[in-house]
Amino acid sequence: MTGTLRYTVPIPEGPDSLMPTVVQNPISGNVTAFVADAGQVSAVSLGPVSGSVLWTQFGLFGGQSIPTVVGSSIVLVGPGQYYAFDQATGAANHFWSGGVAGGGGTTVAYDAARQQFYVLEDYNDPTPTLSAYHYTDNAHITLLWQRTGAGVGGGGSAAIGTTGKVFSAGNSMIWELDPGTGTTLRSIPGSFASGVTPALTNNVLWIIGEDQVFAYDLVTLQLLRAFNGSRGSLNTAYDSPGAFADGYFLLDYGRNYGSHSFDVYRAPTPTPTPTPAILGNISTRAFVQTGDNVMIGGFIVQGSMPKRVIIRAIGPELGEPPYNVPSALSDPTLELHDGTGALIASNNSWQHTIIGGIITSNQVHEITAGGHAPQDPRESAIIADLPGGSYTAIVRGANNATGVALVEVYDLSPDTSSILSNISTRSFVQTGDNVMIGGFIIQGTEPKRVILRAIGPELGAPPYDVPNALPDPTLELHDGTGALIASNDNWQHTIIGGIITSNQVHEIQNSGYAPGDPRESAIIANPPPGNYTAIVRGKNNTTGVALVEVYDLH
Repeated sequence: MTGTLRYTVPIPEGPDSLMPTVVQNPISGNVTAFVADAGQVSAVSLGPVSGSVLWTQFGLFGGQSIPTVVGSSIVLVGPGQYYAFDQATGAANHFWSGGVAGGGGTTVAYDAARQQFYVLEDYNDPTPTLSAYHYTDNAHITLLWQRTGAGVGGGGSAAIGTTGKVFSAGNSMIWELDPGTGTTLRSIPGSFASGVTPALTNNVLWIIGEDQVFAYDLVTLQLLRAFNGSRGSLNTAYDSPGAFADGYFLLDYGRNYGSHSFDVYRAPTPTPTPTPAILGNISTRAFVQTGDNVMIGGFIVQGSMPKRVIIRAIGPELGEPPYNVPSALSDPTLELHDGTGALIASNNSWQHTIIGGIITSNQVHEITAGGHAPQDPRESAIIADLPGGSYTAIVRGANNATGVALVEVYDLSPDTSSILSNISTRSFVQTGDNVMIGGFIIQGTEPKRVILRAIGPELGAPPYDVPNALPDPTLELHDGTGALIASNDNWQHTIIGGIITSNQVHEIQNSGYAPGDPRESAIIANPPPGNYTAIVRGKNNTTGVALVEVYDLH
């Protein structure tokens, strides 16, 4: 890709100018670039289509001093002292003198939150030193640590990340340093230009390469994009980006081309990387009875890493506004079983953790902080880190109470190395508001191919032999607006309509998930990301135990 050149700004510093520093006013949105050479510094206003010089000031800034934002001032470091200039007017105010090595000119970065300066001292030395100072006021500046050698970029300044971490660049490496000790936390290998400074905007780290500008994710350090400037090779000392809001950045070609200007670019918008779709948070609402007719929710964790989830049993909330569901279960209890059927966790009130199985400590704080705490203290919740396998969540009423309840599984970890997969819920299907309603979310940027099933007669036959199995279940699929987008009453007879445009019998047979009884229902769908609801009823208002399922067809 090639960045889009918006315009070129003439600057008083001319061919000796160094790396610009760019500031965007958070209130007005105005953007200003500050650029310096050994004896002067200028402020340049950058508009949408053109730029202009606001002010110029003079001083002894050494051979390489990069303007740095400190509050409302722009600070430069010269041999033995700091200079400060008001950003808006250029008015000079002496900042601090003494105690800075410099060796003919230094560069500086400042972390206002930590009140720390990072100064590249003796930059002309083959092994320059990066020093960290704590600044209390003009009279109290204390050396915290110094670092020489690997982790110190020759000729460039440091940059400060949003969490205070320090970024320093050399010709073949970018280092992330601990602000408290100066030790290396992470590094990025590469081929970078001499004397460059990393630039940070909106969790993106920018750096000049041999012939490209690179942008890295500041959290993961993964490469996001790379593109070329319009003047050819960028592999030259002192050419560096100063990146700022909305993807703009600067390239200063002074030393390379004898230019009296720097270029203002608009970074190209990268093509979004498609995110594979996954089944996300899942839930089922049904009428909970006793014995074999309690509500049983099943799900599978697939992947190489444990999946952190919160499982909830909701009842009293359903009876309150805005839901106003009649006969809501007054006090739901929750059990979690693994694939062998063993009980591994339980709860009867989310505000009172039951220690045992995989639950080894109080979870009330975790549940509260996780964003999915139930609204009623009688409702139940469990947080669990589950390895790959099959799991069952069972919802009952305390003291054999009955009523409408909701069983839910929320994914608490964004890591997609493990995912929630094939989901199912078994419950007693009644009529009216007491039918069975299964909800699921498709997450990602691409559609997800799934098969939905409503199973009844199979449950009453061997080997399950479930009493009162629903003899003829029907199935509806609704989107996030509540609109009916597909339906079925018998999987061997496709109902054309909504998102179903052709006969699905052959597809269902080939999926490996064809129901075992012709009276059962199934739908294959390829819906885009969003919220979906599957509703299971009994044909002709019949009632009985049924199973609603969603299988991932990849």
